[in-house]
Amino acid sequence: MEKFIITLFKCTLSMSIITLLYAAVLPILSKRYAAKWLYIVWLVIAASWIIPFRPLIEIPFLPAPSSDIMSIPSPITPTSSEGVLTAAQKTVLSTQQISLWNVIALIWMAGVVFMLTYHVLRHRRFMKMVNRWSELETTPNILNLVDSLKREQSIKTKIEYRSCECVSSPMLVGLFHPVILMPPVQLSEEEFTLILKHELTHFKRHDLWYKAIILIATVLHWFNPVIYFMARAISIQCEISCDALVLRNANIHTRKRYGKAIITVVRNGRMHQTILSTNFYGGKRGIKKRIEFMLDGKRKRTGIAVLCIALAGIMLTGATLVHGKNKPMMISDSSFSEEEYGQLLALQFDGYKDMSVAEFQEKVWTTIDTIEYRELLEGFFQDERLYELRDTNEIAGFLYNILGPLTGQRWGRENFIYMALSNSGEDHEKAMLEYDMEFRIRDAENLKVGEYDNARREIKSAMERLIDGKTDEILQDAQAMKKILQSETEKLANQWSTEKLQIQISYSFLPLSVDTLEQPNFIEEIRKTYGTEEDYRSLLKLKTEDYQSRTVADFNADLLNWANEDYDRMERIGIDTARNNFVVSLSPEELSFVTVTVNYSGLENAALIKSHQTGEPKGDIEFSVSLPEKTLEQEGITSAWCSLYYQGSYRIKDDSHMTVGERDRCVGGVINGIQEYWNQIDFEELLILDEKDVLANMESIAAKYSNDSITISILPDSLAFDKMDERGNN
Repeated sequence: MEKFIITLFKCTLSMSIITLLYAAVLPILSKRYAAKWLYIVWLVIAASWIIPFRPLIEIPFLPAPSSDIMSIPSPITPTSSEGVLTAAQKTVLSTQQISLWNVIALIWMAGVVFMLTYHVLRHRRFMKMVNRWSELETTPNILNLVDSLKREQSIKTKIEYRSCECVSSPMLVGLFHPVILMPPVQLSEEEFTLILKHELTHFKRHDLWYKAIILIATVLHWFNPVIYFMARAISIQCEISCDALVLRNANIHTRKRYGKAIITVVRNGRMHQTILSTNFYGGKRGIKKRIEFMLDGKRKRTGIAVLCIALAGIMLTGATLVHGKNKPMMISDSSFSEEEYGQLLALQFDGYKDMSVAEFQEKVWTTIDTIEYRELLEGFFQDERLYELRDTNEIAGFLYNILGPLTGQRWGRENFIYMALSNSGEDHEKAMLEYDMEFRIRDAENLKVGEYDNARREIKSAMERLIDGKTDEILQDAQAMKKILQSETEKLANQWSTEKLQIQISYSFLPLSVDTLEQPNFIEEIRKTYGTEEDYRSLLKLKTEDYQSRTVADFNADLLNWANEDYDRMERIGIDTARNNFVVSLSPEELSFVTVTVNYSGLENAALIKSHQTGEPKGDIEFSVSLPEKTLEQEGITSAWCSLYYQGSYRIKDDSHMTVGERDRCVGGVINGIQEYWNQIDFEELLILDEKDVLANMESIAAKYSNDSITISILPDSLAFDKMDERGNN
């Protein structure tokens, strides 16, 4: 819808200019060119209002946009700073964002419905009034005259003639059942003949159908005052061109009598009429123009040249409004030719953002199904200049933010890594936020390319605002910023995640006044965020000889007391666990204690605290696992791959009776069982399975370790099983 509204606005802008220009030169053209041709030009312009899509004509001398702004490459990989216990303070605030374009579209559609309803009801009311207050003419002389004029113009369609008191001027109505309506006025036979010939000429030229085209244009562009001006101008030109046919080869005497007849039938002014009728009256200005034309007996030229100029102007609006902005051809300081850029841009199919990811992939893979094409794209992806411009240039953005993530070998999962600096401080003192947006596609058939790209853009913009809008005091407070970032990143991830696209955001923050660029060893500064030897020694005191035989409730209480003693150390160990990276040397038993026992108990404590704060029952404990990607290589190139990400949950019936060891064995058994299933299943067999098959196997493993004390489930809506097999294309 966004694309349609933008295209409609481009059309209304370009056609407004063309309409006003033509109206401005029309008085001059009227003195030289035949009224028929000037009317045809108006009809072409009117039709162009309802055909907003123009062919994109490439004009070489139109400037392509360029940008010298370079994005700052990230020196480190962002990591998550969400601690194990800090989940207790999380709240899921999912809001449905209403796009501005959707609001505009709704307003436009409301206007269209109103205008269409108004004209339809007005036409129906007029026709009812006509049927009630008109009488079918039965006078033989009049009927014979009508038949004679029809034969003269080779009209075989049945046309009724009615006398109607509710109209003030002659008119033709009825798209499918034409009727000539005549007000009750006294006319000479010559005047009456000229007026009848005028209305029959309207029918022969299909002017009522042209009126319908103008009505459609008016309804579509109801918001633009120029469309009403155009409709009025076309109506007047329609009558003038019809007069020209009636008076063709007529002498000055006939022209005067015709002008007198017009004045006679419209002397009472304008009364009832409908937009789907001919307009014999047309207002005082219209009558004046018609009289002036009637008295001008000079022969006029055909307007083929004027028509060609108008058509050229209409066609070129597609080039001037689209090509120069949306089809940049090259990037300066790049080793690729214009022809090679053309091959890259050929993948930017018309309307590609409205395509589903699966549809876009199929079109891309079909197009690039040659070794030369794939090698060219590989060259583009390796170009450093393009990489630097990926967030400021359309070509580079399409390459790195859409084409690569959606059609590469691992299209189901993509990480977008960015860095934002605060506005405060000198260059070497600015606060720095590095963040990683992980996109997992779960429904390529229904996810639109535009939805995917819009989510990335909006999250990026929101993340930049998180650091731009903060005071120096907050930016200097690392703990305050971490709390803000933790809450806001979770909100963003929930807001933009859908059943079709799952999004996770991790980040790393360095506060204001940290001299990051002058540090002798920047990595050492980052390592300060890791858990220390002292942190782990204090935690491992809970790893007593009998900790596995303790009840979950007792162990969790001791862990919570330990966390409350020092929030920072709990946060540091939580970060280590989340990123699975430890700088402290741990034995296998200690590592298992931290990553399994402490992790599960931390999640349970978080749920308990949240329950106390909200007053709601304690919910199920959720966990997530991303398994190692399985790949198949041919000649050093990955030709097939499979990946699996899932989320599970468990509920303990009574934590005052279940032991820590039993909980760890059950939950860990599910995770290890799924890992073993993933490792042992044949790769070829995995490629033919679908997500439902994988889920069924995982659920059977979860059921195996569930019992009366604990229930473990796999969350179907949070399962992402992605695969790709490109061997058939080689």
